[in-house]
Amino acid sequence: MQLQDYVQLAKQLNLVNLQHYIGASFSDCEMRDFNKRYLDLAEIARQHFAQRRFRTSNSGSNPWAVHPSCEEIDNDGEKPLKMQRLLDYIQRTRGDHRTILVSDAIDYVLADHVYVEEVLFDGVVLTQNNSGNPLDASDLNPFINAKEHLVGGCYVSACVDDFVQALQKATPQGRIKVVRKWTYTTNPSFGEKVYAAFYSLTPQAIRERMHEPRSAEDIFIQK
Repeated sequence: MQLQDYVQLAKQLNLVNLQHYIGASFSDCEMRDFNKRYLDLAEIARQHFAQRRFRTSNSGSNPWAVHPSCEEIDNDGEKPLKMQRLLDYIQRTRGDHRTILVSDAIDYVLADHVYVEEVLFDGVVLTQNNSGNPLDASDLNPFINAKEHLVGGCYVSACVDDFVQALQKATPQGRIKVVRKWTYTTNPSFGEKVYAAFYSLTPQAIRERMHEPRSAEDIFIQK
């Protein structure tokens, strides 16, 4: 079967994600069914990009695009500016780097596979649903020897954070930078805002026993 045969399934799973995001609840049985169908979709995606012949040479720096179609899929197909900047950079410097697509199975089937077919990337790492954590951490191994890793995508305080943490574990000696002009942030939740305000008003002696609020700025660092 062709990848297009699974577009309807990907749309159904994406709708469940959107419903969950706005507060819908699902039974354990429904979530088990969702997880099974997501893994089935991931296997279809893996079969698709396994047919491609990617470059295998090492490079000094690796640009990583984390869920680059997420904003586009959820906003009626309009390409966001920061994602366009990231993709333009990859296109311009195509011969200078090994570029890696970090995609979840839903995004891959709905949109990201086009980048692979256009030979824009030298590899693909599939992630868990609604997460930047790789489905299989060993998928990072072919790319971890670069001296520098440049990360962009969606979103800081969510999937980008997850992915950077996974990359840090895989390449403890590598330099990792999340590039602001390529990256979108999520809006902090009401609870996060309240906690940050409470933390700022708490006496130092008590504050030392609390975890420090983490702002979106914290991840725009070099390691």
